[in-house]
Amino acid sequence: MGKELDWSYIEINLAPLAEAKEAPEIMRALADLRARFQTPR
Repeated sequence: MGKELDWSYIEINLAPLAEAKEAPEIMRALADLRARFQTPR
């Protein structure tokens, strides 16, 4: 059995860092990765 990532936790904690770095592309990359790897429920 595999473990799932807590995508909302990652997003909540990554957003302020991406904002501080003034790099919105980080959040777009996260959304792309989430769409690619998130398991459907």
